[in-house]
Amino acid sequence: MRGYLSIGIFFIGIILAVYIGYWSLFIKPIMVCVSASKAGSLTSAMTTMTIIKCAVSWLVAGLIFGLGYIAAIIVSHK
Repeated sequence: MRGYLSIGIFFIGIILAVYIGYWSLFIKPIMVCVSASKAGSLTSAMTTMTIIKCAVSWLVAGLIFGLGYIAAIIVSHK
């Protein structure tokens, strides 16, 4: 039973890392910048925040994945 629970926690960590790290902090801000550029309302602050979000997204995704992995290891060994 603990094996299945730990596998579930591991996959939840992967899914959350992909959603938050890749989609919310990488793809979505780029799409917003492209849309703002097409509309003619792109600002330097928006571009700067997008660059920062894209740079930090991989760190956030790795942290979420790592926490999911650690939680799965803890559940499987107790």
